[in-house]
Amino acid sequence: MPRAMDLTPLDGPYKGKTGFGIYRFDGKDVKIYISNAEGKARPTEFKSDAAGDYILITLARKKK
Repeated sequence: MPRAMDLTPLDGPYKGKTGFGIYRFDGKDVKIYISNAEGKARPTEFKSDAAGDYILITLARKKK
């Protein structure tokens, strides 16, 4: 089971609206999968979302 995280933007159109998500760190990359709509449940796995209610973000370390 991935670890849970909550994100609340400080500005922009989603300011103050908490998104519930999960994340996974594999040693070099971090994957974040978070709800895009207020009131959506926390995802339980990294899977495709045809409705667009969730966002997948991958952060990769830049190679030197």
